[in-house]
Amino acid sequence: MKEGIKYITALLMIMLTSCELNKNLDIELPEGEPVTVIEAYLVDGEPYQLLLFNSNTLTEPVRINLIWNARAYIIQGDDSLKLRNITKFDPETFFMYNYLHDSLVSKDVPGYKLYIEVPDALPVTAVSRPVGDVKIEDIDYSDGNIVITTRNSDDPLNNYYLLRMYEYKTGITKDIHQLEVDMHDEPSGPVNITYPLSFVESDSVHFDLYRIDSAAYSYQRSISNALGANRDPFTTPSPFMGNLQNAWGIFTCVSRDGRTEIFNND
Repeated sequence: MKEGIKYITALLMIMLTSCELNKNLDIELPEGEPVTVIEAYLVDGEPYQLLLFNSNTLTEPVRINLIWNARAYIIQGDDSLKLRNITKFDPETFFMYNYLHDSLVSKDVPGYKLYIEVPDALPVTAVSRPVGDVKIEDIDYSDGNIVITTRNSDDPLNNYYLLRMYEYKTGITKDIHQLEVDMHDEPSGPVNITYPLSFVESDSVHFDLYRIDSAAYSYQRSISNALGANRDPFTTPSPFMGNLQNAWGIFTCVSRDGRTEIFNND
């Protein structure tokens, strides 16, 4: 660790829908002060859910310091939804949330606002808007790669993607892979996302493809860059991106399509 620089360890889950507990992330911060971190991914057709916690300082045990005494609202037009303090953990995806609402996210809403009152801190705010549908049109295997075909929208600002791949062996999650893809310079229509074929010992792989906006892409890339810097002691930690006011993290609309591929390894 470089002299005079303080780091915190935050256990952050990636996407699209909140924190992934099997990743440790070192983030450069001012000395001694924990930071409020929020991850909120509004997925079309799924309940509203977010993760709200305080980061760790070096003197604390490594744990998720969930914040329970906040007031969290998601505002859609004239409707204000107050999220309940409930813990939800998905052992398959390693996603965790602690503020939920049973209503379903709708792509027909023009935009969403986030407003969270955290004790002894300034209110946290952010805005986002739906990004449009996404669909896995084809999965092909060529030259040692997996090629996933999807379709760019007419709005370049929404032509960013997050690909998560869950690798299974005898029904148990063996590994999780992630790839962030920037296609905003490509024209509307079919586009290909390529990933090295590394699942030869797996029984199956589930692919989740998300359409995300530029803010979510920058956020995910900053996490990946920070993880890369964490593995290399000679690399300076990269800036941590986000779109929240008075907190770190992300509040964003996404859409998702999934497909499972079964492999015959006989």
